[in-house]
Amino acid sequence: MRYEKLSEPGKIGNLTLKNRIIIPPINNNYTRAAYMTDESIDFYVSKAEGGASLVIIEATSVDYPRSRSVLNPAIDDEKYIPGIKAIADGCHKYGAKAMVQLSHVGRQSRVMVTGMDPVAPSAISSASPMYPDTPKVLTVEDIHEIAEKFGIGAEIAKKAGLDGVELILGHGYLVNQFLCPYSNFRTDEYAGFMGGVKFIREIVESIQKHCGKDYPIIGRMNADDFIKENGNNIVDGELLAQELEKMGVAALSVSGGMRDSELSFNDHSSGQPKGAWISLGDRIKRTVNIPVIIVKRFDPDLAEQTLKAGQADFIAFGKQCICDSGFANKILEDRVEDMLPCTSCCQGCYDELWMKLPIECTVNPRVGKKIADLKERDEKKRSPKKVLIVGAGPSGCESALELARMGHKVTIIDKNNFLGGSYFYCSYTELKAEVAGVFKYFGHELKKLGVDVRLNTVFTKALVEEGKYEVVIDATGSEFVKPAIEGINSEMVITPKEALDGSHDVGKYVAVIACSYGCAWTCRKVSNEIPDDVVGLKTSETYACGAGHAAADVAEDMADKGKKVVVLTERDEFVPGMGFTNRGNMFKRFFPKNVSVSTKTKVKKVIDGGLLCEKNGVEFKVSADTVIMSTKLKAVNCIEDQVKDLKVKYYKVGDCEKIGNALKAFHAGFDLADKI
Repeated sequence: MRYEKLSEPGKIGNLTLKNRIIIPPINNNYTRAAYMTDESIDFYVSKAEGGASLVIIEATSVDYPRSRSVLNPAIDDEKYIPGIKAIADGCHKYGAKAMVQLSHVGRQSRVMVTGMDPVAPSAISSASPMYPDTPKVLTVEDIHEIAEKFGIGAEIAKKAGLDGVELILGHGYLVNQFLCPYSNFRTDEYAGFMGGVKFIREIVESIQKHCGKDYPIIGRMNADDFIKENGNNIVDGELLAQELEKMGVAALSVSGGMRDSELSFNDHSSGQPKGAWISLGDRIKRTVNIPVIIVKRFDPDLAEQTLKAGQADFIAFGKQCICDSGFANKILEDRVEDMLPCTSCCQGCYDELWMKLPIECTVNPRVGKKIADLKERDEKKRSPKKVLIVGAGPSGCESALELARMGHKVTIIDKNNFLGGSYFYCSYTELKAEVAGVFKYFGHELKKLGVDVRLNTVFTKALVEEGKYEVVIDATGSEFVKPAIEGINSEMVITPKEALDGSHDVGKYVAVIACSYGCAWTCRKVSNEIPDDVVGLKTSETYACGAGHAAADVAEDMADKGKKVVVLTERDEFVPGMGFTNRGNMFKRFFPKNVSVSTKTKVKKVIDGGLLCEKNGVEFKVSADTVIMSTKLKAVNCIEDQVKDLKVKYYKVGDCEKIGNALKAFHAGFDLADKI
């Protein structure tokens, strides 16, 4: 068996798990007024059906709504039991165990989210821009009450049929705030690191009082806070791990990072290498005699290797389980080629989470939809048609996949010799090389479904006539447009594609031009009411277009290749519509790579050795050997006129219909298929 260690049963406390694959807690914003919804239940049960041995429900508030930072579910009242029980029962049906993460966010929230002042060990606000409010200092009595709330939450979990609980002791949440000298300035019995340990002990004792000492508890702990000064590091992590074992905690889930961290080590995107925290988990495992769970961008091979090396007892797959709910069975059955790989783009999951939207997945539009609705869509009786899709980018590939599943006879063509369209160029970068795996998957699946894939093929009217197609889908995408400024046709001016594909030499000094006032301005924010929200919270929806993402990607890739890079934008900010997770970590990576961003800088013309720019009313020269223009995209629209006199149904999808980004394109392809 290829994945022998991942397939082995394992134990956490008195629980026997059927394999070593765990689903960690993943907040998803599917709840409604703190109750689990059908979407919530489907999300977790689908992971159990997909083969995972343990499913851990997201950070769930023991003190609602004070202890929420997004649309967290609650577990401070027995009225929430039915939804939680539905998850427990659903997971048990497929032979999986189920737990819930008990959470108190402390200062990592704000009045506009909870309607209450945040609380913390000390009156120090978070360094994160998401949490600017100064917290109320907890009294000793308050601390005791919160410890008891954890016990009550655990009792509710047990009554709902869950097999145990996980405590969030890291990630900057309340317990971490007590443990970390960066946020705990107390002078009483809860002062300092050991004051935080005392708080944890009281929480554990409360859970044991309410549920018995044999009710399993997992400690989700920081092995490193990733704070430059006054944060806990791996040595403190080893100390904490051993203290948790003494308390009777059944297993440790090793993680790291706080929202306050200015370091990029807690980057959830592809900016971090796969298995970035293996060494942390390995060191913790060497100091304790209870099971250790490791998370952080694992693929099946790396997970198997880590278990074989004895560096962990279980592997938690987070974003990959969002991307493909059935991934565990595909690993265990040695069908990894059938697995839709997560690229850690974070656009649909983490970015939309902080927008207070129900999370999605960029490459899998089925994520977040009710299983009953998907079943109805999949089983709908349809009249099979012959469909020609022109363009094999995200929207074209997704349309082809769904239409073939529906029983249509599909042909997809592309002028390039690869699937992926413009999005595939991301795979030429070190940061997003994993994008290639998505289109390898599409190639595999389309072949299995009998789709006629024709690369190196240019669209012609005759192609439609000879193939007797009934439907033509235009998925030809968009192309970069250079602004009409003097000198724009200079050989030193290239597009992101030309910078990445090796067709043009790139000099030592690079200027990337982005986010000009000629762009589509998808970055504008839109707010919508959240139904039944306890404080009337609204969403904060925004997205960056493909040109903005391309500018960010190419700037970082050029720096990775040793170039000296500046980014110039006419706007007040660079890609302001990019989600919080991606944008925040992008800037954390930019700084050590010496990528400089200059806002409110207008490029007036291309001149010898650089650019003539204007800023603060002053014209000046910016030196550059190569200028990469990524200011605007326009729809290709090259086939509409050729098909309008043919007896076919014609549809546009993706960027050729409306400029967006990869997430928008994949989802547009999925939606279009249902209309045909």
